[in-house]
Amino acid sequence: MSNIANQDLAARRAAARASGTSEEELIALSADENENVRYLVAVNPHTPEEALNHLITDEDSQVRSAATSNPNASAGMLETAFAAEEDLGHRRAMVEHPNASSAMLEKAFTDSAESAEQSEAVRHYRSPDRDKFIHEKIPADEESLARQLRQTDILIRADIRFRVVKHDNATTAILEAGIKDPWSGVRCAVLERPDISPKILTIAIDDAESEARELAASHPNATPEILAKAMDDTDEAVRRAAARNRIAPPEVLAAALLDEDKGVAVYAAKNWKERFTQEATLPPPATPARTGGIRQ
Repeated sequence: MSNIANQDLAARRAAARASGTSEEELIALSADENENVRYLVAVNPHTPEEALNHLITDEDSQVRSAATSNPNASAGMLETAFAAEEDLGHRRAMVEHPNASSAMLEKAFTDSAESAEQSEAVRHYRSPDRDKFIHEKIPADEESLARQLRQTDILIRADIRFRVVKHDNATTAILEAGIKDPWSGVRCAVLERPDISPKILTIAIDDAESEARELAASHPNATPEILAKAMDDTDEAVRRAAARNRIAPPEVLAAALLDEDKGVAVYAAKNWKERFTQEATLPPPATPARTGGIRQ
């Protein structure tokens, strides 16, 4: 039986961080009276699951956070810790763990959803008057610190959803909810994934943000219908994305060649040449020059 628990603080700290410390000793040190020792055990990549199971409920928040970030933390451990954790910052860190389960990620996304009032605030996240919109949703008689905390809470919740949709274990249900998120950053994070469905892209091509529509138009899973709709977009960046898309069908490229924006036509010509012929032969024009459709 190890007597590491009876050593002085310096020795216990050294053992807690060492790579050669036995699992038995690390388990003993996980119950140490000194929070710094417990923290060093929590961050040690050799700490076994038994010790981490003890540390995820530690009274010290930094120890808990370190334990749930440990590479040996299992999916079950993380689910237990997430359900018990009230600190949004620690929850945000947990959803990035590679062992986070789909069930935990779904709970994280659902728990971080905003009310209608918060959604309006987050919708203006990147606008210059963001603070104005957020503060309008917070009672004027609240103290300044309370208002700041409420604002921070809204943004951390949005960031949790952002991290969830980027996770490898995010489910189709999460991604379909994410593409309708009030924060464009979450929607764009969904669209940056290579594994999203045409159903999601069909929603995205009508997004109010041109950045989201551009991502939809450039996605390798975009359907001909999505690309045709992109060619009617008033934003040339969206039309250029469709013209560059390597799966764009000939009829989409033919329309792009007649676009009033030179960049769209150039991308379409290059795409056509590289995919359909070894020469610079282009499809014959069939319609008048395009100016980009009017978005409703």
